[in-house]
Amino acid sequence: MKQLMILLLLTLTTFARENHERYYQEISAKQLVGEMEVIQEDSTRVDIVTKTHAIEVDFADKWAEGIGQCLHYSGMTGLDAGLILIVEGDKDDKYVELVKKLLIKKSLRIYLWVYDQRTKTLTLQ
Repeated sequence: MKQLMILLLLTLTTFARENHERYYQEISAKQLVGEMEVIQEDSTRVDIVTKTHAIEVDFADKWAEGIGQCLHYSGMTGLDAGLILIVEGDKDDKYVELVKKLLIKKSLRIYLWVYDQRTKTLTLQ
């Protein structure tokens, strides 16, 4: 029983986030002068739409989902695809590097920003 409780606590700690995705959407939309949660004709919601970009905001470890979503949103809106990866700590840096390499290797036209929780900054990569 004790081992099960320890495993449960470790699992819950692993999935705990300092902030919800919406928190980062709000900060990023303000900085990029975008509108949040823009509903498309297929009922999907683009996290942030600016004059030039349809942007998905996701935690760094969900990078693959983020790529798929921003490409879909780009197709729906006719805007450039954008992805904001939320980096909460050092463990997330590997995902940013992975995405950068993938975008170059596959010539994917996705604008990549990183919101770094450690420094509280949003930067275009």
